[in-house]
Amino acid sequence: MPTVRRFIGRIIEDNRTENHPRGGSASIMRMATHWLDFGAVPVLINPGNSTTTPVTQAAILLEKLEPRADDFLYSIKGKRGRAEASSTPERLRIEDVPEDLIAFFTPRSIEGEQLIFAPREHVRETGRVSVYTGTPIPERFLLNIDRTVRNRGALAPVAHERQIRRRVELNVIREKANHALSPYFFKSLFRVRTGDEDIE
Repeated sequence: MPTVRRFIGRIIEDNRTENHPRGGSASIMRMATHWLDFGAVPVLINPGNSTTTPVTQAAILLEKLEPRADDFLYSIKGKRGRAEASSTPERLRIEDVPEDLIAFFTPRSIEGEQLIFAPREHVRETGRVSVYTGTPIPERFLLNIDRTVRNRGALAPVAHERQIRRRVELNVIREKANHALSPYFFKSLFRVRTGDEDIE
């Protein structure tokens, strides 16, 4: 089985080059120690030895200590989480309402021709992480993907069991990549630590 390595860093400069169709500026990035040449397979090369003509470029400052490949789950979108008031299942009740009012309620609040009333008793926190299909993810979060797929295909429940301690229910969504390289080379807007015990 091949070894998985992950390099992370932050973008410290990006620009269009003079070769861009809409114009740009020349930048040779004198402090660069390596260039990443994007051919069929990305290759690290010495500065100035590129075989391609880039139209955009970015300087990335890599972290000196390489993290384990499964230390974090990186999101490609910025939507993080939300808190919502929720009821417990045993407090739900069903009551009759005038028929002409049914149309103003969401499907998950209706049972037959009656309304489901859910007293708000506690706060439930959820988070969302989006990853490219094909990006290796920590084994811990594989079950989160299956749970997210099931939940998205069904009506959202109106009640949840009260949590003994504060935890965030993490939804993991796989997104189709437009480019073959995207699952392995991408910009992340935030990350989730695999060992965080407040995430389930």
